[in-house]
Amino acid sequence: EYQRLREMVEAAADDVAKAHGGNKAAGTRVRKSMQEIKEMARLRDRMEEELLAGVPGLVIFSREAARIPNTSLVGVEGIHGETLVMNLDLAGFAISSGAACASGKGEGSHVLAAMGVTGALALSAVRISIGWNTRMLELERFIQQFIHIVARLRGGTG
Repeated sequence: EYQRLREMVEAAADDVAKAHGGNKAAGTRVRKSMQEIKEMARLRDRMEEELLAGVPGLVIFSREAARIPNTSLVGVEGIHGETLVMNLDLAGFAISSGAACASGKGEGSHVLAAMGVTGALALSAVRISIGWNTRMLELERFIQQFIHIVARLRGGTG
């Protein structure tokens, strides 16, 4: 998947440079953007692996599908998404509840429903986005807090 995307971006970078009269700066910027995309995907994948290892019952929606590189949609069995959003906000992290198509509605996503995800699991969905400037240290702190908060909400010591 990444190899194909890389080839497409490289070709586009060459086309951009040619369209701008051989302007290498334009092609270089496209290549830099590709590096940023790959880094966001790497961080997202690492975060997902660590959350799966640390949170029993965590579900990553559409994990095997082609997705944008900086966003994960996860659900945690037994915990409402809004509750997780509020607790992570108090810990200094901003995430959103539900899928983007249901944001602000207070109900489950019609897209998740179409995927066969309903009920409490659909309402547990939270969207986690990684920025182009997110660093591993920040992500590790987020992962630790996420795991701690889920454990506390489930009645563990967390």
